[in-house]
Amino acid sequence: ALSVIINKYESGSSSIDGNDVASRVADRIKEAEGNIAGANKVIQNVSTSTTAILTSTSSAASSASTTPTLSSIKDQPQAAQVVITEAKSLLDQKDFSAALEKITETNKIVSTVEENVRVIENTNATTSTSTNSSL
Repeated sequence: ALSVIINKYESGSSSIDGNDVASRVADRIKEAEGNIAGANKVIQNVSTSTTAILTSTSSAASSASTTPTLSSIKDQPQAAQVVITEAKSLLDQKDFSAALEKITETNKIVSTVEENVRVIENTNATTSTSTNSSL
């Protein structure tokens, strides 16, 4: 919906005020920043709850390169923060379409982090269960 508003604004086919568009994009940036903070928290939670399991299964994790590991995702929120900083700069330049693209990119990074954390948690739960059942 916001992309349609931006496209109409940038093509001049709408009477929408530039400040209104800027405000809407700024709101999306704030939402994305909240998502980044949430991703950091999720990573922090999984790192404290699975450290022992991750250590004991590190050889298994390294053999399965498609399985995400905590170390492979821990820097992604910082990467998302860099992208959202670029979005802020583009917003300042009134390049709303490019800013929205950066917001979308940020949200994809955050979604990937959240999905990878779920995979890590499920992998650890399975590993923990199989380790306990073999004792």
